[in-house]
Amino acid sequence: MRVGPLPPDISQQMAYSAAACPFDSSFETNLCRKAYDILGWHIVSQLALPPRARVVDAGCGTGRWSARFLKRGHNVTGIENAPGMIQRLHDRAFGPAFILCESDMETARIGDSEADLVIAIGSLQYCDNQARVIRRFFDWLRPGGQVAIMVDSLGALVSECIQKGKAEDALRFLRTRQGSYTMDHVVTPLHLYDRSELCGEFLAAGFEDVACTGLVVSAAALGREGCSIAMRENEAAFLAWDAALAEDPFMADSGLHLMLTARRPG
Repeated sequence: MRVGPLPPDISQQMAYSAAACPFDSSFETNLCRKAYDILGWHIVSQLALPPRARVVDAGCGTGRWSARFLKRGHNVTGIENAPGMIQRLHDRAFGPAFILCESDMETARIGDSEADLVIAIGSLQYCDNQARVIRRFFDWLRPGGQVAIMVDSLGALVSECIQKGKAEDALRFLRTRQGSYTMDHVVTPLHLYDRSELCGEFLAAGFEDVACTGLVVSAAALGREGCSIAMRENEAAFLAWDAALAEDPFMADSGLHLMLTARRPG
């Protein structure tokens, strides 16, 4: 049975609850997803953090990225509101260094000026008011603290529509900047960013040292299938080549996803 229109927050919870079971394994079976995850983590893992840093993982899902920071000895507060994802987090039993805040990013109670790093990996675009949430990220960070954000790319989706001959869809995405994620007939709207808009929102919130990189930029030419073939043939070589292409800021909007890093002045 098809579920009718739902408020964005409810549809997001339902969609990601349905995705919870196959979520982690999809980063191995879906080679494009695996590629942007590896490339994104490489960027974030280079950020300088103090020992036992406090990390806020906003929209932490099953805790994939939280686990990486916990393994490095950091303390993580995960924010998640999808019941299926929350159950997986309880099952993982991360221990005392992990605190789960069962909430959405727009209402989560996180202390001001306490976090060394805030990450939002594939979650910011689902918020009703992205600019307000970005300002909350700023408030959560201590002076000098950092943020790392991964979002879906408008340019990549438009390129994919063009490759598939879906001209009307390409024009609609450009006009509305709205996409969607569908799981079990539940459609969740999401905002599609380009590099200029994403950087502009973080600069407007007061961040400095704003940098934005495209992840899997070669998809604009190769398509998802071409990238998957290249990953199967030689994963390391493909990732190195794609990362080299992405070093030029011009290439950012070609990426399947955008990865932004920034710092609160201090």
